[in-house]
Amino acid sequence: MAKIIAVMSPKGGVGKTFISLELGIALSKLGYKVLVIDTNVYAANLSLYIGMSHTPTTLNDVIKFSIPPENAIYKFNSVVDVLPATSKVEVEDLNFGLRFMRNFLFKLSTKYDYIILDTEPGFTKNNEVIIQSSDMILLVSTPDIPTLMTTHKMVILMDKFGVKDKFLVLNKVLRAYYELKDKEIKELMGIDTVLEIPFSKEVVRSVSLRTPLTKGRLFNYFMNLAGFITGKEIKKKKFLFF
Repeated sequence: MAKIIAVMSPKGGVGKTFISLELGIALSKLGYKVLVIDTNVYAANLSLYIGMSHTPTTLNDVIKFSIPPENAIYKFNSVVDVLPATSKVEVEDLNFGLRFMRNFLFKLSTKYDYIILDTEPGFTKNNEVIIQSSDMILLVSTPDIPTLMTTHKMVILMDKFGVKDKFLVLNKVLRAYYELKDKEIKELMGIDTVLEIPFSKEVVRSVSLRTPLTKGRLFNYFMNLAGFITGKEIKKKKFLFF
C-alpha cells in the first residue's frame, strides 16, 4: 500500500507544486513508483509545471462524474505518474468529502509506493479531508515571520486531527539577517524542519521552461528529503548558499 504524503501550506506562492513534483522525481530515483496528484481543483498548476497543457480528463472529472481515477492518470516518466486537476476556470463547489478521498486513495494505493498530494492553499474543507487521509504532511513555508505565523495555525489544525508525522520544509531561504534562525523557527512552530531550500534562479528557470529538475546541486536537496522519508541513506553533500 502506498504511503500518502500531503504537501500543504496556508498560503499560495511558497512552492508547494514545485516541491511536490521534485520530491516525486527524487523518490523515483530511489526506485519507487510514485503518483503525484494535484488536489487544487480550483487553481491547478501541476500539469503546467511539466508542460502538459492538454489533459482531457482530470481530478475534477473524477469528482463530478465518478470517472475511474485511472482514466485521469498521465505518465511523466517511466516511474512517475501525475493526476492533474483542471487548468480551466472552475466555478462549481467541489468539496470532495472524507469518504470520497479515502476510497479514491485506497483504489490507487495498491499500484504505487508513494502518493504525493499537491494541495490548495488555505484552511479549506478539502484540506481538512486531506489532513485526515494522509500518512505524512510536509508543511511548506518561507522563513519570514508572517508566513511562519500563518503556517503555525495549520500545525494547530493538524494537532486537532491527531496528525503525528508532520514536518516543516523551508523554501526560498536566503540566510539573511532578517530571517528567523533555526532555533527560533523550532520554538515558534513546534515541529522539526527537515529541509531548507535556498532561493535560486534555477527554480524560476525550471518553472518558466516547464522542465523539472532531475539532477544537480539544487536537486540533491530533494534527494536528501526522499532519503529522510524512505529511511534510505543518501550520500551527504555540503552545499553553499549564494
